[in-house]
Amino acid sequence: FTPRCLHALMHRLANQFPLRTEEFKHDKEIHCFSRRCKVWSTGITWLDKFAIRFIVEMDKSLQCLSFTVSADKKQKISSHYQKQHKCILDVIKKCCEEFCPLVAENMK
Repeated sequence: FTPRCLHALMHRLANQFPLRTEEFKHDKEIHCFSRRCKVWSTGITWLDKFAIRFIVEMDKSLQCLSFTVSADKKQKISSHYQKQHKCILDVIKKCCEEFCPLVAENMK
C-alpha cells in the first residue's frame, strides 16, 4: 500500500460517506459543507445517521488496511448497514485498483 493510495482513499471516503453539516459563513450566499468525521495520518472514522461507526485505518508499516464497523449492541444490523459496508469496500477496491494494482490483484 502506498502513502499516495492511502491519501486518496481517505479523501474519497471523507467526501462520500460522513454526514454533511451545513455551515454558514459571513456571506449568506456562500454555503460551506463540512463533514462529521475524524481524520488522522493513517485513518478515518465517522458515524452515520444510524449511529454506526466506521473506521478505516492503515497500520504504521503500510502493510495492512483494517476496516471496522461497530454499533450499539441493541441496534439491529439493517439493510442500510449492509449497503454502506458494500459501498465502502467498493471504494477501497477501486482506489487500490487505481493506485496499487499489485494489492488489487491480491484482493480478487
